[in-house]
Amino acid sequence: MERSSKSLPTVPTCADVRSQMSYMHPHEITAVSGKAIVKVACGLQHALALTDEGKLYAWGKNDRGQVGVNNNLQFSTPAVVDIPELVLDIAAYDNLSVAVGSNRTVFVWGDCFGQDITAPFPTEFSRIQDAFAYSTMRVMHKPLTVSQNNVEEVLNVSESLGFGVLGTAFDDPSTSDCIVQIEGQPIHVHKAILKIRCQYFKNKFQHDWTNQSVSDLSAVYIVSDKFSYIVYKAFLKYLYTGTVELSSEKVLELMKLADEYCETNLKRECGRIIEQTITTSNVIFFYNKAIECNAKELEEFCFQFAVCHMKDVVLSEEYIKLDTSIKDIFMRRAAHENAFRT
Repeated sequence: MERSSKSLPTVPTCADVRSQMSYMHPHEITAVSGKAIVKVACGLQHALALTDEGKLYAWGKNDRGQVGVNNNLQFSTPAVVDIPELVLDIAAYDNLSVAVGSNRTVFVWGDCFGQDITAPFPTEFSRIQDAFAYSTMRVMHKPLTVSQNNVEEVLNVSESLGFGVLGTAFDDPSTSDCIVQIEGQPIHVHKAILKIRCQYFKNKFQHDWTNQSVSDLSAVYIVSDKFSYIVYKAFLKYLYTGTVELSSEKVLELMKLADEYCETNLKRECGRIIEQTITTSNVIFFYNKAIECNAKELEEFCFQFAVCHMKDVVLSEEYIKLDTSIKDIFMRRAAHENAFRT
């Protein structure tokens, strides 16, 4: 009896697929034709491609599940990876694949922590780098930029001074030797701590504030009301603890303060906090503020997020209000990175 023409197709063997995967010359990947690819990540023998619509495609060797399609068959053409969120960022190394969703969920699959995971698995990681740092490979998925200006980032003030109770000394009138006053409210601090942790205060104490009047045992230093009391107090506490304790609504003001005082690490930390609040309606607002504060990491994050949600972003009120010159720069870069379909 002859086999029906409507019978299920034969599943290709690994040898069949492998023979289709090697090309001597450049070969068009027709499965993603007409789609705007905003990022590509390559593992040892597999690849990931992210579209401007937040969809993820993968293909290549799949013996460890690194393609992420819930099986171990090799794929010579791109297959859609099923992730329950729009994808914002991707990375790959060796046989490990990682993606970050629009809800900031970090997904992993492939050779993960000694296991073969064949479909994207949601983790509790907060950043894409964590998936590689805690994997069996323990690698950086991309080069790390290091400059002499950022050396202090590896230590917070508690670690550098050798004790962890420094935070309890902040705003303690029984141990402080000076008062910073803003909006008429005092904050009790220690000159030595501020001078060690902040070049701005070091200059102030050595030059501008040398002739300040002294009341009782504490000198009182009046600070301009350019920044609010709550934000300035959070800034001073950061100098003691190395952590930001402030509502997300106030972090932008803190980033402006950090920029004015040339506190690069604090500015970077503020950017990370703001990244958690980015949406299609506010991304251009924060993109513009990042440019104003010269916050390069936040600017890049906002740009990549906007590219992945281009239609909604361009129709947003914040984009309409954006300065024409910044719009032009944004669109030129988006076009250069193939954010628009042809």
